[in-house]
Amino acid sequence: MALKNTSPKIACIIVPHFAVAVERRENDSLVGKPVVVGGMPYEEGRVYDISEEAAMSGVKKEIPLRQAEELCPEAIFLRLAEDKYLRAFEELLGVLQSFSPEVETGGLGKAYLEVNGLKALYGNDIRLCRSIGLTVQERTQLEAMLGLASNKFVACVAACSAGLNKALIVKPGRETRFLEHLPISVLPMSEEMRRRLLLLGIKTMGEFASLPTQAVVAQFGREGGLAYRLACGQDERKVIPWHKELSLEASKEFDSPIENMDILLETAKELAGSLIGQLHASFRMCQKLMLSLHFDNGKSKELSIAFHEPTSNQEKIELNIVQLLGSFEYPCGVGGVSISFRGICSENGRQLDLFLGQGGINGNLDQALNHLVFKYGSDRLYQALLVDRQALLPEKRFVLAEYEAKG
Repeated sequence: MALKNTSPKIACIIVPHFAVAVERRENDSLVGKPVVVGGMPYEEGRVYDISEEAAMSGVKKEIPLRQAEELCPEAIFLRLAEDKYLRAFEELLGVLQSFSPEVETGGLGKAYLEVNGLKALYGNDIRLCRSIGLTVQERTQLEAMLGLASNKFVACVAACSAGLNKALIVKPGRETRFLEHLPISVLPMSEEMRRRLLLLGIKTMGEFASLPTQAVVAQFGREGGLAYRLACGQDERKVIPWHKELSLEASKEFDSPIENMDILLETAKELAGSLIGQLHASFRMCQKLMLSLHFDNGKSKELSIAFHEPTSNQEKIELNIVQLLGSFEYPCGVGGVSISFRGICSENGRQLDLFLGQGGINGNLDQALNHLVFKYGSDRLYQALLVDRQALLPEKRFVLAEYEAKG
């Protein structure tokens, strides 16, 4: 008996203006008002995210904050809290994984979900989309747009066309018809390719898809071939499952607000020390350090540092804690502190630098060997000592002795 060939069925879930949506979830007074996320207008920085109201005034992502204020002086400017948005996005991805383990991130606020084979659990496509939308809204308090199609590109375009808290389903075989009247600006292509197509009078995906394939590839190369296939509703990309980033966190609340920096620093070091112990015990390292302070006025602020390479070195982590604490503004006493290690990964070997001086190489080797002794014990590590250079047999020239850790 031949196996039934099942075609892919992919849902795309988009929470537009994700950072703004997260801020509004915490502060509903921002709803309906122009919001710019990224910093204060007097700061040297760029716009990270905007609300629809700010976009209507001409504000765009990545423009300078000062320019955003000129375009929309009535906008409410909020400081960037990227870690908060990433945690909220992980929360959304976790909700989607309750439907299927095959969830892929498509950027902050966008995700793809392989939903083939879920009919027995959730019913037809309409009921499935309704169930996903309601669950996302109930568990995250975020409003999403949803598209369902046979491939990722069409599902994404459908989601963008659906509207908030709505779903648009494109049935198999109708991909080209769905796309044909949409502008070519929807396709991923360079400005130069878009300009050349417009000069040729090609404005819609249907007009683009009607061109001969060989002519498109001859004129625009590989980029044109990819855009052409998408305009025809063809996208062979699979959903690549996302896995939650491992992290460790420790926190402490003070009985009374702390204003002494020395006490705050020692507390942060103690919290980090407990986490470093967990890293060593599991032979892991972290890629990012995040420090959060909870102030007596009820507000919280967080800063983070990404390491050049993963580490579990206590001295290095503590130096970065000192740097972070010095970067905070302190409007009042500190009521609590939290330390978080992100990007937990297994320890890996590292190539030593070739052009270090001999002392530098020995120092790196001693540090690495001391670390191995600490983890596995001195009875697991041996060093070869030369005892008789003139011996005829190699095994007579050396003896193995337990390695002695060097201070």
